[in-house]
Amino acid sequence: MLEIDGRPALEFYERYVGAGRPPVANPLAVFEEPGSDRFYLRTPMTYDRERGSIGFFGAVPEGATVQLTVAGTDQIFEGAKASIADALARFPVGARLDSALLLSCATRKFLLGTRAGREIELAREVLGDGVPIEGFYCMGEIAPTGSADLTRFHNATMVSVLLGSAQEDGVGSA
Repeated sequence: MLEIDGRPALEFYERYVGAGRPPVANPLAVFEEPGSDRFYLRTPMTYDRERGSIGFFGAVPEGATVQLTVAGTDQIFEGAKASIADALARFPVGARLDSALLLSCATRKFLLGTRAGREIELAREVLGDGVPIEGFYCMGEIAPTGSADLTRFHNATMVSVLLGSAQEDGVGSA
């Protein structure tokens, strides 16, 4: 990314977080639709001081609105709980939950350090002990930002996929 508000992108970051490499803990929230509250994150990975540019894990569309974010530990955990709760809310009524697949961005693991296992503990608290949980750390995740949205490439997020089957008595669907 070369510019934000007509100025070098690096200058934008330095105005808020100081000079030097843009921190991983400060991804950009990217809003593609004017006035929308739906966004995805872009984590800075490289920068070029001479050009004032920043390279992100994934594209930032020209004309999008961006906002600098702060990745606090509590917010990361709240995001994990929200991802699982959203998946549960969308799971078909009457279907049997067989397992959960959790795809967490490697950026989250980096930011959480020794507390990274807490995401699994939170999933266990929400899903219960009887649901097998699988997953891995990714270098970007693909998911919608809302129920009717097209899928997007994300950074610094967790995608929760619930797998199940219809009940044997014919009630429900998967």
